[in-house]
Amino acid sequence: MFRRKAMISTGGFVAFPLAFFTDDATWSKLSGNGVACSMQPLFMFRFSGINISSNKETSDRMLLKLKACFLYADWMKTYLKRIECKNEQEKAFMQNILMGLKYKQLEWINWTTCRTNFKDFMKVYRNKEYRNICGTARWFVLLLRNINERFFVRKDYY
Repeated sequence: MFRRKAMISTGGFVAFPLAFFTDDATWSKLSGNGVACSMQPLFMFRFSGINISSNKETSDRMLLKLKACFLYADWMKTYLKRIECKNEQEKAFMQNILMGLKYKQLEWINWTTCRTNFKDFMKVYRNKEYRNICGTARWFVLLLRNINERFFVRKDYY
């Protein structure tokens, strides 16, 4: 939860395609004066057929989500590098966060690609922009995971 005034004063929501990762980036941006935590639920969240997380993926939507993954990771790296580390322990902690962000990005890509059919997955793979960013070896790993998820692990895709 946040104050509307605080969000407006920081420039509003961070914009990404399909609003994918917009909430995470915006919460990070609003954390400049600290955050408060509660053990009690303060709001309700529900999944529905119109959430971006619950829709079946098409190659066009997957491309937009992948673009959002890369934009968010770049945004977060820039945001985190502006934080001043006061000692060596904080610097080491920040390096761990930045390294973790790299692996988390691959996880997001995997999550997005595993939710699509093989034909759309290959359409995205043929898009040079994304293949160059991920690298062919990573795409091969994603392809294997996509096949494994679909045929050997989960039976509720189609």
